[in-house]
Amino acid sequence: MKTSTAETSFPRYDELLFQNVSEIIVITDLQFHVQAWNKAAENAYGISACEAIGKRMRDLVRFKFFDTTQEEAMDELRRHRVWKGKISYTNQRGETHYFLQTVKYILDDAGSAVGILALGHDITDRQRAEEQLVKSGQFYRTLV
Repeated sequence: MKTSTAETSFPRYDELLFQNVSEIIVITDLQFHVQAWNKAAENAYGISACEAIGKRMRDLVRFKFFDTTQEEAMDELRRHRVWKGKISYTNQRGETHYFLQTVKYILDDAGSAVGILALGHDITDRQRAEEQLVKSGQFYRTLV
């Protein structure tokens, strides 16, 4: 069988894309055992893919949820097949990072859930800038 130039030039294009996007991508099975963990996830959580794959998310990373609880987020995921919200994670060095998170079911051709996809967009710099504005506003109000 003959292959096209694109197939020969980029035999691992999907893997290269997965590893090189700036967004955190984690794929789990329906019980939240990690199946895939990209380089952005390694950098954000300080855990290598080798360490993460096969383990449950809750055993790897503890998130703080904003404007909801973990239980409410899980309920929304089950009901609507997607959850979006703001979370934070504190790493082993005590640094807190903030993310806009989207979690959704991965569906097969028949529409049945076969896995879970979590996408995280790092908003740490924005969050810290907002916190500084609040602190400086409080400082100036105190002075006045």
